[in-house]
Amino acid sequence: RLARAQVPGADPADWYGVSPLSDTRPLRGPAEEVAVSPSRVGLFGQCPLRWLLESVGGTPGESGGQSLGSLVHAVASEVPEAGAAQLRARLDERWPELGFAPGWIGDAARRRAEDMVLKLAEYSRRAAAEGRELVAVEQDFTVAVGRARLRGRVDRLERDAAGRLVVVDLKTGRAKPRRDELDRHAQLGVYQLAAERGGFEGQPAGAGGAALVQLGTGERGVAVQAQAPLAEDPEPRWVEELLASTADGMAAGTFDAVVGPHCRTCPVRSSCPVQEEGRSVVDPEPGGAA
Repeated sequence: RLARAQVPGADPADWYGVSPLSDTRPLRGPAEEVAVSPSRVGLFGQCPLRWLLESVGGTPGESGGQSLGSLVHAVASEVPEAGAAQLRARLDERWPELGFAPGWIGDAARRRAEDMVLKLAEYSRRAAAEGRELVAVEQDFTVAVGRARLRGRVDRLERDAAGRLVVVDLKTGRAKPRRDELDRHAQLGVYQLAAERGGFEGQPAGAGGAALVQLGTGERGVAVQAQAPLAEDPEPRWVEELLASTADGMAAGTFDAVVGPHCRTCPVRSSCPVQEEGRSVVDPEPGGAA
């Protein structure tokens, strides 16, 4: 009666979550290639629904911490083998780009940025002492592995004493994975697979490991979290198997919401049917699909 009386919002046809699915087909056909970003493989394994929503724009704007990290990455790519003094000088030149007003917030951010570039200088010295040569920075790659088309960019590409490629990912956040998670760290493993399959143009195929270089943690020195070469892993095909299941999952027609610690910082909670904030997207009928 309210709907017939033209009361706004009364017609159930206008309510969230009650419309039928517009399309039940999978995102990709069984023979179609699937574009896969190495940095998103771990996210998909964590929660397929979050991956889907973020991949179509469900992400917040860049935060101050992310802007700071972007600036440090830019400095690292411009003077990748510089010492501490040159890195700080380049940071001085680019610091106004962040637009911090004078005060303690800007001062704290500046100290944090200086600490990160000092750690970068320390890492460069260590890598050279261990016999690794810097091959490229901000290096793009693409390679097909099964139905997955891997595309990405690595912060640093190095070559070890045996001539193998080592992929280095610079991390400017405060968190880092546990030691027991490194052997199966999805992003590092996919980077290695790309190197093994000749994904880096102009470089010979072969992977000598990969590493996360932690610049943003509160530790005094730089922390390097290394993953051993895939050929030395007791299950050397684990990345291929993970990538195959991930590509099939990304091409599917349904995506599960998985509850876990990651939910605390999820940017798409309001669209998740298993969260209180996302109840509006749930079919109200018993047994209905989310």
